[in-house]
Amino acid sequence: MKRSGARDIVELFHLFVPGFDFGVDVEGVVGMGIRRIWAHEGKYLFMGNGFTMNDGMFACFPFGNHFPLDNVERIEIIRGPESAIYGGFAGLGVVNIITRDTDEQGGKVAYTVTHTGK
Repeated sequence: MKRSGARDIVELFHLFVPGFDFGVDVEGVVGMGIRRIWAHEGKYLFMGNGFTMNDGMFACFPFGNHFPLDNVERIEIIRGPESAIYGGFAGLGVVNIITRDTDEQGGKVAYTVTHTGK
């Protein structure tokens, strides 16, 4: 993940996960599409360390910079209907982000430099 150049999960998915697309809904929230199906409103289950992260009102997970890639150990993706195992939000699939162990001592500093050409 680190050598990919991706800055966040959306960019990482664009690079390495075929069939996952991202778009912006009418409220400006970044949502996910799976196999050309808009999956934002409760059609996929998004988990962090095995815990459901879909919101309670619309059953979606608004993508953003919730997980800095430096803190992500691995990403597990299950494609296809998994509602029988994971519940109603997993109709199109499951994404589970596993973060690094918090018992490790030490710290990290990360920075990003961009140039817009102006």
